[in-house]
Amino acid sequence: MLEPLVGHAAQFLPVTINDDTFWVIKVNLVVDALDLERTEFFRSDGAIHEFEKPVWIGNRIESPALFRIPMHEFRHKFFATAEVKEAYEASGCGGMRFWFPGEVI
Repeated sequence: MLEPLVGHAAQFLPVTINDDTFWVIKVNLVVDALDLERTEFFRSDGAIHEFEKPVWIGNRIESPALFRIPMHEFRHKFFATAEVKEAYEASGCGGMRFWFPGEVI
């Protein structure tokens, strides 16, 4: 359901556990689209732990898109445009949750 929408930006890999098939998403597309000066982060001991309010540079993100950002702190997270989020939610699938999208400039 998402594969035709995001193309080669991600791989959808089947994993079978106890005869049930689940899907793992490996996001390949990395986009340097986070405005580091305007984004508000949660910090502890000087280290970045999470976004408080992400600010995205919109002209760097093609839509629809499923992507990662080139920050070590967020290497295990991926991000989606509204079109991808809406398609996922309309599919009735479960397992992914979407956070506050932030601001697009």
